[in-house]
Amino acid sequence: AILVPEVRDFILARESGLDPTPEQAIAFSMMMQIAFRHAENVYYQYQLGVLDEGALTGPLELAQSASQFPSNRIVWNERKHVHPADFVTWMDEKIAMYDNAT
Repeated sequence: AILVPEVRDFILARESGLDPTPEQAIAFSMMMQIAFRHAENVYYQYQLGVLDEGALTGPLELAQSASQFPSNRIVWNERKHVHPADFVTWMDEKIAMYDNAT
């Protein structure tokens, strides 16, 4: 995946135990918001029968990343209020499933 420098540097800073800059944190948050909005879109297309179950792979990987990486979960918890309740419930259930698997 190609990442914009601010997102790449955010991830590198977090992995090194450093505090990212505000610009890096904003870029990361925006990227994660886009990812969650895309997951919501796929979820609803699946619910409508437009996509098959295989299409849920991306949203499930996103839920897994929210379980494994604190920064991803922070963005989800801060921004999930902008998503419809049924998608939030589904995503939270998937995150909890990955939490319980570890």
